[in-house]
Amino acid sequence: MPAKWGIFAGNVPEVGALPAPRALQRLVRGAGTVIAREMDMKQIVIFLVALAAAVSCGTQKSVAVIDKPLPVQEEIDVSPNTLIIMYDEEIGKEPLLKAVEAYGAELIYEYSIIPGIAIRIPDGKDIHDAIAYFKRVKGVTTVERDHIYHLTDPVQPTLEVM
Repeated sequence: MPAKWGIFAGNVPEVGALPAPRALQRLVRGAGTVIAREMDMKQIVIFLVALAAAVSCGTQKSVAVIDKPLPVQEEIDVSPNTLIIMYDEEIGKEPLLKAVEAYGAELIYEYSIIPGIAIRIPDGKDIHDAIAYFKRVKGVTTVERDHIYHLTDPVQPTLEVM
């Protein structure tokens, strides 16, 4: 009696005699196992679900939290009268502090992690003239205006599956 192939094909008297596709017969016989022989529809569905579960267990998905970038400001706001001045540590900050006092500026902050200070230019003095003045001081490496950043769109972490 020929083998029954369940849903795949036939020799099932109720359904009619439908031969199994030759490729399936070769696949089943060539692999040395009988996958679909004598299986009914329920068993085949259970087998396929189990096979899908086994295959999906092997795949890994990584999950990353991605922060939205901050919006880019078209024009960067700067303080109208505050400068950040960096100096060479070997020369020290003494010549710079003397220049701050001589210019009439106010020392706002001395940074402890980096060699730099923040100063406030007195009212009535031009910020560009002050930048040029402090760039000429011995030991000064950079003079920049104090930038003001606005957080217009708060960062909202998003979850993205990769």
